Amino acid sequence: MTPKEVPVYNLTASAVKKMTWKEVLDIGRRIIYDYPFEMTVWYPDGNIRASKFMHNMCVIFLHFLPAYLIDFLMLIFFQKPLNLCKYHMCYLPVLPPLLHELSVPSMVHIHKRIQNGLLLLQYFTTRRWVFHSSKFLALGEDGNRVDKDLFSIDFSQVIEEQYLKDCLLGGRQYCMKEPLSSLPRCRRILKVLYVVDKLWSILFYGLLLWLVYSYSETARYVLDTTTEYIRTVPVIRSLSKRSDF
Repeated sequence: MTPKEVPVYNLTASAVKKMTWKEVLDIGRRIIYDYPFEMTVWYPDGNIRASKFMHNMCVIFLHFLPAYLIDFLMLIFFQKPLNLCKYHMCYLPVLPPLLHELSVPSMVHIHKRIQNGLLLLQYFTTRRWVFHSSKFLALGEDGNRVDKDLFSIDFSQVIEEQYLKDCLLGGRQYCMKEPLSSLPRCRRILKVLYVVDKLWSILFYGLLLWLVYSYSETARYVLDTTTEYIRTVPVIRSLSKRSDF
């Protein structure tokens, strides 16, 4: 058999089930809000952005700055860095206990590792790939009924949300070693993180607007002009007159 005759079977389901990254993120967000992890340190959110500049800004303000903040708080309160090694981030079982504690990565270090991994995947995740899987799908038409039931490759029967939910719960239980009994506590923590996230957003954007207003003549002029225009609106003017009385 020559190399040209070697059969190639692409194990992909894109010909039957098509999903965009946005659909995966939207479904994933719904699932993670219902089944959060124990080591969640910030409210999970995020999106895919077409602008690399906006992506880098989000990485700086939403990833690295919170990571530096957490490490700084751990330092000033004389706390050990968050030990994510036991959550399969790294394995150092042969090191002495003291050296093992010193080897626990900081949040900044972990984010750098995640960022490096994303950069490696960027070439593949930012491009459209087409894999023809007709030979693979044809396997589902061969064989007897028993084989088809035991080794089903009928992707049309797969429910995307249930599939992703099973993946998340499987990773939570068997990779992260987090029991399902901790879910109620994790959901309460997630609600607190939601409030913290919103307060942080208000504080950040409020500080940004204050800096722009304080150091930009153009911004002050635009704001003052807009305020004067709003005051001339009949409804606003009538309300201000009533308040004077």
